[in-house]
Amino acid sequence: MKNIPLRILVTFILAAVLLEPASAPAQDRVFISSRGTDEIRIYDAATGDFIETLAPADAARDRPQEVVFGPDGLLYVTFIAGAENGVIHRYDPSTGQDLGAFSSGYELDQPTKMRIGPDGHFYVSQWGGQKFNVAVFHGETGEFIREATKDTFRRNLMEMAWDDEGRLYVSHWGDGSNGFVRRFDAEGNIESTVIGSLVLQGPVNIWFNDDGTLNVVDWSRGRVDAFDITTGQAVRTRASGMQRAEGWTFGPDGMLYVCDWLSGRVNRYDPDTGAFVDTFIDDPGLGNPNSIKFEPASDVSLRGADEVPERLGLDAAYPNPFSVSTSIGFKIPSTSHVRLTVLDLFGRLVDVLVDERRPAGEYEETFAGAGLVSGVYLIRLDADGAPSTRIVTLLR
Repeated sequence: MKNIPLRILVTFILAAVLLEPASAPAQDRVFISSRGTDEIRIYDAATGDFIETLAPADAARDRPQEVVFGPDGLLYVTFIAGAENGVIHRYDPSTGQDLGAFSSGYELDQPTKMRIGPDGHFYVSQWGGQKFNVAVFHGETGEFIREATKDTFRRNLMEMAWDDEGRLYVSHWGDGSNGFVRRFDAEGNIESTVIGSLVLQGPVNIWFNDDGTLNVVDWSRGRVDAFDITTGQAVRTRASGMQRAEGWTFGPDGMLYVCDWLSGRVNRYDPDTGAFVDTFIDDPGLGNPNSIKFEPASDVSLRGADEVPERLGLDAAYPNPFSVSTSIGFKIPSTSHVRLTVLDLFGRLVDVLVDERRPAGEYEETFAGAGLVSGVYLIRLDADGAPSTRIVTLLR
């Protein structure tokens, strides 16, 4: 797809632009791991007002570290301490019901950061005395698969990220003054240190930009910078002015939200300029926030469950063009392994919206273009080998 004729590209853009816009689904709540108060606190996504506590303080599950929404719409949580901290825990965010342990076959040792990888599996870093590598668990069953890193003896691993080639990067907090970011090969061996301790102190969170630069949240320096991984040097500031920074997400407004661990606040920044916008949450009940996630705008939902579609279908996205998020409906006529992905015009994978087996029916998913540049993207639906594609336009 690298040589796309101009007339075809223009046709793609016009097809997307001329689709009738509609209102985007709302993201009503934001979930924050409150390490200092041993709970998950829920806030209004529009006002930042406190709503309720999902997982109250419990001696068995102490000092929550990460909150992640799975493709099933459930909330997955890691705890670094407590008698039940050796597993990934799962909750129903709509009811608050504790659904018990998700992971199995491997006891985690002081788990910290957690990400869902490009393969759909859960990756969890550890700070333990005996285990200190990144453990991988099956995205559907929670069964242990492997350790994704080797030879990381007590370097206090934190968040993971993957480049366009699928290579794994992990931030190492060290002792908070000598941290760095490393890249690992497919066998889990250390390949190189891409950003060293001369420019980093306590890196905790990382994620890639569309231009290939790597964002790093530095706890000790209280800031977020984008780095060129070929030189290991910062190229621009994404957020600054915090006492201790840990935990980030993009909001439905396209802004970057970063937790100030020491002050117990959540700040909002313009991700393009790095300018401070405002303090989104300033709650005395929030202690040492270290992970933040907005509730998905549209949970995995089955539409028209009484009617079985006659054939596979991918609906037009709405709204389209979009600036924050767009909804994508699709139909499958029989139980199938469904993979719904977002690609750029060169065919490179941008996002995986669905990658699991589902029964026949009509579904709806949401694609949020956070972190992406304006442009035309392809929505591709594959169900047991039958592909279908739609065009969406992201406008910033």
